[in-house]
Amino acid sequence: MEKTKNSVPDHAKLAARLLNLKEIEQRVAKIAAGSIIFSPALITKDGVPIITRGTINIIQGRQGSHKSRLAELFCSVLLCPEEKTIESLGFEKVENQRVTVAYVDTERSQTEEFPSAIKSVITKIGFSDSKEVPDFRFTSLKNTERTNRMNDLKIFINDIRKESTNPLFVLLDVITDCLLSFNDLGETMKLLDYIGKLCETCDATFLLVIHENPGSDKARGHLGSESVNKSATVMHIGFEKGSNGEYTELLQLKFIKQRHAKRFDPIPLIFSQDTMSLEIADPALVKSIADQRRSKASVLDIATRLTGYLKPKLEQKELLASLNSDFNCSANTMKGRLEEIERNCTPIDNEHGVACNLKIISTNGKPTVYQLSEIQVVDLVV
Repeated sequence: MEKTKNSVPDHAKLAARLLNLKEIEQRVAKIAAGSIIFSPALITKDGVPIITRGTINIIQGRQGSHKSRLAELFCSVLLCPEEKTIESLGFEKVENQRVTVAYVDTERSQTEEFPSAIKSVITKIGFSDSKEVPDFRFTSLKNTERTNRMNDLKIFINDIRKESTNPLFVLLDVITDCLLSFNDLGETMKLLDYIGKLCETCDATFLLVIHENPGSDKARGHLGSESVNKSATVMHIGFEKGSNGEYTELLQLKFIKQRHAKRFDPIPLIFSQDTMSLEIADPALVKSIADQRRSKASVLDIATRLTGYLKPKLEQKELLASLNSDFNCSANTMKGRLEEIERNCTPIDNEHGVACNLKIISTNGKPTVYQLSEIQVVDLVV
C-alpha cells in the first residue's frame, strides 16, 4: 500500500500526543500516591472557601443587579494591604499572599463608567492613583472588534504573566462580549478551553460576570450553560420581590454552586447611595419583606423553598409541615400551589444546582410523594 505524503508526520504527531498523555498519567499517579496538599483559597467567608485558586467562578444576575459592584469588591479584597481593614461583606483573602488582579471590561464607557469602576476598587483600599497599586492591571475590549477580542485578551494576559509571577486573578466583565455569539458552541468551547488551560498552567483564577436570560435565572446562552458546568463557584445576585410582586431594595447574594464546600447561605444586601457600595442589609428590612412574602405564599417563593426540602423527595405530610413553617396558609392552599408548580413545569434547581421539575406521585393506599426530577434535554436530529 502506497504511503501518502502526510502519513509520517501524522504518525509522529499521534506518537507525540500519546507520549504527552502518558506523561500526564505518570505525573498524576505520582501526586496521587503521596499526601495531596491543596492550595489555600484566594477568598473565604467565615473560613469557608468561596473562590479557590486555579478555578473558574461566576457572578450572574439581571441587568442592574450590581454584579459588577460585587466583582469590584472581590478585586479590592485581593488588593487590600495586610495592615488595612475594609468593609468587605465578610469576604477575606488569604494572609500574606500577593495576587495580581487583571480587570478586563467589555461594555462600559472608557471615559466615565470604567474609570469610575477602577476608582472604586482603589479608593476602597485607601489609594487615589492606580499607579500606587502595582499588582492591579486593567483594560477594556469595548472598542475592539469582536472577532479580535479573544486574541487581545490573550495578548494582555501574556503581557501580565511576563511581568508577574504572583497568582493571577482575572475578572472578565462581561464574558459574553468576548464572542461573536454566546450561542455559538464552537466559540464557547474555544474560549473556555483557553481559560481552563490558563487555570491549569499559569496559576490563574477567573471570575466571569454574565447576564441572565430575560425572564429566567439561567446564565445567558451556550456560553452561560457551559461556564456554569465548568465553574467551581456560581453566585447569583438580584433584587427580592415584595408581596405585591414588585422589586424591593433588598438584594440577595445566593450561592448556586460551590464545588469545594457546602453551599453558603444567601447573604441579604442593599446598595447604599451614601457609600455607592454594597452593604449587609438591616435585619429589620429582611424580616419585614420576609413577613410580607410569607403571608402571600406565592408559587415562586414556594418553588424556591423546595430546593432545600426535596433531596430529592418527601412525603406530603412532612413537606407540608416544613412549608408551613415558612408560609402562613392552609394545607389545601399549599397543595394547590404545589399542583400549579407541577402543572406549569416550573424549573427548580436541586441541591446540586441541576434544573428539575416537581413530580407529584399519588398511589392508592400510599402517601402522596413530592419529588424533584431532572429535566431531560433531548437532542433534535434535523
